[in-house]
Parts: sequence; C-alpha cells; structure tokens
Amino acid sequence: MRYSANPGRYRVSEATFTDIPDGKVQKVSIQSTLKDSFLDLESIELISLKSGKDFQLTDPRSGKQLIPAIVRTGICLDIATVGVLFDAVDSADETESLLLHRKIAPHQLAIFCYPGKMENLPDLQDLARLIAINTRKVGISTLNLPKCSTSDEGIFSRELLQMDQLGTPYCIILTDDSLRSGLLNLRSRDTTLSETIHLTDIPSYLQKIFSSF
Repeated sequence: MRYSANPGRYRVSEATFTDIPDGKVQKVSIQSTLKDSFLDLESIELISLKSGKDFQLTDPRSGKQLIPAIVRTGICLDIATVGVLFDAVDSADETESLLLHRKIAPHQLAIFCYPGKMENLPDLQDLARLIAINTRKVGISTLNLPKCSTSDEGIFSRELLQMDQLGTPYCIILTDDSLRSGLLNLRSRDTTLSETIHLTDIPSYLQKIFSSF
C-alpha cells in the first residue's frame, strides 16, 4: 500500500473468528480492489490461547506468568506481485504507462542520446556511459541501451513511450547542447515534463529523489 499508485484501492476485510482446540483465532485480510472483486494480499491472525503451561511468559511489570497472544502474518509473493502489477496497470493513463513506484521499479533510470547532428552521436554515447557509471555507483538501476541512441524523432518518441510502458520513472535525454554546456533534460514518466540539470548534479539529485517517499 505504501508504494501504491492508488492507495484508495486497499482495504481491511471484516474480521472472522475460528475456534481451535486450545483457543480462538481472529483473522483479517488486507485486500486490493479488482474491478468487482477483492484480492487477498496479506492475512493477519491473532491467536488467543486458553491454556499452556509450557508456553508462558513473565510480565515484567507484575511478575506474573501469562499466556501470550500470538500474532501471525502470511503473504504469498506471487499474489503480492500480481497485486502490485495490477495496481500499476490499472492506475495508468492513456499512454498505458506502467505506474510502478520509483522505489520498486526494476529500472529507475534510462539514458537517451538524441543528437541534432549524427557526428555528435559517439561523443554523446561516451557521455551516456559516464553518467550510467556514476548513477549506478549511487545505487540507481540505470538502462543505457544502444536503441535509445537515435536522431530520428519517430524512433525517439517510440522508445520514450516504451520506457514509460516498462515502468521506468525517469529518463535522461542528452542532446548536442549537453556536449557544449553539460546540461541535460531529466524527464518524468508520471508528468512527461522535463527539467534541465547539469550532469555533475545528476547522481546527488537522483539520490534525493529516490531516498524520499
């Protein structure tokens, strides 16, 4: 729920009570809304025992021997993954972006080289490799793919869209001006807006973004 694109889709189910030979179990589930049904993502059980001489703890305040209540939680990673993916897809806009939270996206950053002059492409690719090394050093999962280097506007737009569909929250766009001034564009998947940043500030700036909630 903490990293959901739509926290309002989650709810806590009604409590159920079950008698067991030596006590009672109270159970609730954390559920995700799926159209007209609910998906149980996690179960939380409170087990109250009636007796148990071999299972007593000392109350530090009173010194009495007490039978503790047991809290048991259960989660299936396969079901949790389905819940996360459904949330990311169902919350997407008309571009069909995969709205994974930036902290759990498999790839957090992609680098694009978009030269105005093709003779600048090798230098931009060298710059992209340098940026990728520096961002990976600070723990940011970075894609630097050959197909993201193009001067064709149609291919460039298509690859940007594909990164949105893969759930990559940020893209760096290098242009001819990046070689002259060191300035680059940092594009957000969620807003599709870009901000201009100097390449030397990128690692620390992205660290702040990904360390914040």
